[in-house]
Amino acid sequence: NTILAAVNGDWMSYAKSIGVPVTKNYRVSFSSMLLDGEIWCSQMSSQEQNADYYTFGVSKDRDVLIGKPSVSTTIRNVSTGRSISATGVNRAPANYVPSDAYEIAISTSSNKFMNCGTVTGTVKGIYPSGTSSRCALDDNTVIITARGSKISTIKGYFSVGQTVSISTKLTASSNSSFWANCEEAIGGQCLVMQNGSITNDLGASVGANSHQYPTSILGYKSDGTVMMTMVTSDSNGNYVGLRFNRMPDFCRAVGYDTCLLLDGGGSTTMVTLENGTY
Repeated sequence: NTILAAVNGDWMSYAKSIGVPVTKNYRVSFSSMLLDGEIWCSQMSSQEQNADYYTFGVSKDRDVLIGKPSVSTTIRNVSTGRSISATGVNRAPANYVPSDAYEIAISTSSNKFMNCGTVTGTVKGIYPSGTSSRCALDDNTVIITARGSKISTIKGYFSVGQTVSISTKLTASSNSSFWANCEEAIGGQCLVMQNGSITNDLGASVGANSHQYPTSILGYKSDGTVMMTMVTSDSNGNYVGLRFNRMPDFCRAVGYDTCLLLDGGGSTTMVTLENGTY
C-alpha cells in the first residue's frame, strides 16, 4: 500500500515516571493499539496510571469511530478447564519486572494477539517469585506475569506441559460491534470534540493558556471524512503551535465533528506524499 499521510501517534509515558515498579525505563502508550487486526498493546491499566484515554478506530469496513474500548483477555487452562482474566496485553515486557513477579512461559506457534482471536500453546516453564533467571521473549513465546496479590490467581493452577489458550478482543459499553470489527486503532489522551460539541476546556484543565504547544489532532468530519492536523514551528521557530485554550475553537473552525489530541510537543511530526515525493 502507498502511504498517503501520517502523523505521530498516542501519548507516551516512561513507565518508571508514572509509578510502575519496573527494572528498566520503557515507553508505554496510553490506549489500545491495533495494526492489521493485531493487538499490539491494551489500554493503560489503573496500576500504571489512572489517566483518561480515548481510541481512534478503523473497522474492516473502513468505518471510523472515536470511543473508549478496552482489551478483554481470557486465559484458559485447556487441560483443567479453569479460566482467568488478565489485566492487559503487552504492558510490562518480560525481564523489565522485578524479581517478585511470578511468571509462566508458554510455547506457541504464534505470539500475535488478534482482535477476537485466540493464541494456544503449551506451558514450558514456571518462574516463581525470587527466581533470578527468567525466560526470554521470542516469536514463539508468551509470558503470563503476576505480581502482589494477583500471584495467587495463577500460582499452582498451571503445570509444565499443560495446554493454555489466550483469547483477546476489543470491547466497549457502546458500539461493541464496531470495536469487535476494528482493524486499526491508535489512542489519545484528550477528547476535544464529539458529535460537533466541544467536550474539553483544555485551557482550564492545564492552566496554560499563554503557552503555545506543538499539536497533532486526529478525527473526522460529520460525513466520516478523516482528517489529520498538525500545528508546529517552522525552521525559524515561528508559529510554534496552538495555545491550549484555542484548540477547541480551532478544531471546530477547520471542520472536525469528533477529534482527539495525539502526543504533541517535540514529537509533533507529519509526513505526506505529494507529487510522488515524501
